[in-house]
Amino acid sequence: MGEGISFALEYGKFAAAQIQSALRAQRFDFSDYTDALARSWLGKKLTRLHQTARLFYGRTAPVCFAVAARSRRLQSVGLKWYNGVEEWHQRSGWEAVWALLRP
Repeated sequence: MGEGISFALEYGKFAAAQIQSALRAQRFDFSDYTDALARSWLGKKLTRLHQTARLFYGRTAPVCFAVAARSRRLQSVGLKWYNGVEEWHQRSGWEAVWALLRP
């Protein structure tokens, strides 16, 4: 998505918290770092960004862009999710689908 600096800052905060935990526990193998990151809101958002990029920049791009161009509701949800407005970045994909489908 071309968005790097804010994620670099978030990675830094996440890494600092992991280092603090390692110092408290005196355990420095960081064996659960990858899983902890994947379970965090940051990991979940990165996963969704990856999935979204595949939709909009892969084989389904023409359909996705056509639907997005015609749906104000999809545009609104997408922008709120991307920018973290109204906690959309922490909501499930099903909540987004529901928001798009309900009147």
